[in-house]
Amino acid sequence: MAKFCLTKFFNTNNFFLEKPSKRIAAKRRYKIIKKVAQHNKKLRRKEKKNPTKKKQQIISVPNSCPFKESILAEAARIKKIKEEEILRKKEERKLERQMQREIATPMEVVPTEEKKSNNSKSILKKFQEVIDEADMVLEIVDARDPLGTRCLEVEETISQKNKQLIIVINKTDLVSPENLSKWLKYFKKSLRIEAVPFKSSIKPKQFGKKKFSDEEITRNSTCIGAESLLDIVDKYYNKACKNKISIQVGVIGLPNIGKSSVIDSLNQIMAYHSENTAGDKKSKLIAQLRSKVNLVDSAGIVFENQEDSDLLSNVLKSTVKIETIKDPFGPACAILEKMSTQQLMELYDITEFANSEEFFKKKAHRMGKLKKKGLPDVEAAARSVLIDWYTGKIRYYTIPPSAVKKSTNECIGLTEYHIDLKTTASL
Repeated sequence: MAKFCLTKFFNTNNFFLEKPSKRIAAKRRYKIIKKVAQHNKKLRRKEKKNPTKKKQQIISVPNSCPFKESILAEAARIKKIKEEEILRKKEERKLERQMQREIATPMEVVPTEEKKSNNSKSILKKFQEVIDEADMVLEIVDARDPLGTRCLEVEETISQKNKQLIIVINKTDLVSPENLSKWLKYFKKSLRIEAVPFKSSIKPKQFGKKKFSDEEITRNSTCIGAESLLDIVDKYYNKACKNKISIQVGVIGLPNIGKSSVIDSLNQIMAYHSENTAGDKKSKLIAQLRSKVNLVDSAGIVFENQEDSDLLSNVLKSTVKIETIKDPFGPACAILEKMSTQQLMELYDITEFANSEEFFKKKAHRMGKLKKKGLPDVEAAARSVLIDWYTGKIRYYTIPPSAVKKSTNECIGLTEYHIDLKTTASL
């Protein structure tokens, strides 16, 4: 009877349920497949963007380690520091981009009423102080374009104040000795200005990541022209400044012309960090050279010339920061026009091209600069051409005008750049 009652109230089949079926609705199955495909695609894209990035190795500390807690605490502290550093750099980049948007770029037409950073009143005042206090003035010019990198307005002021002016032709290693001798003769005979050839010494930390042989490092680290320049300064001191305890020598020139490098080479120490933007030096910098000579550096100022008002000329003179140029295609195309197709093909190791647009595409592919969907980054290619022009990879030179030419101002307006194929192709 008891057995009958139990079977009545309990069904023994319910205690041994079958496994549920793995079949699911088709809608859900397709959704899972789609999500997995999207996830795998995202991983492949990340791996393509960072091919050298390795998977982070998880290091576990065994329980038997006696200092496990302190090791884990130290690891957590280092991780926190790294995260804070990443956030700080991110904020700095954000502020830098914001500042670049606010700065008026040199490729834009800026109204005369707007405030100009390069020719601000404070910088001009300090620049004037350097000229007033100096007994002798060294004007640094680029050996590739000595006439175009002169400051004619400053030279007129120096001549009115009856001060000694010496032209220092810097970066002489970027031109041939024949071209340099022509320019020295031109300054001496035609303009009657004393000119000194000069090559600044490059410090080991300025070589960058590129590897050089011991011979190349020795050649680049050697300063040429320092002794002759110091002899001229000593002669002037013995001749005109005997009654003075020391002589003030002002150093002037356009931005990125090598004023600081000249002073560093003469002083044989890294006196200060060199800047390559007009007006970055907010105060005059004095470096003592020997016991009787003080070199006074000034901020680089770009003076506007009525006959040379084209902003493109400032880019060709390397006086403008490449990062501030919004449209690099204008100056880059102007540089390409000065070179033949054969020269560009040999320099950049690319095939023949029909126009500048095709050249930038091929150069971007050669550099490995590609955007989404494999499109070439032509803007990066154009900026790289400007960098090559600034750093001297594209070797160019100018020929001094004949003595029969009209005036110095007109000669500057007619400056022609010539490309040196032999030295350019060898780089």
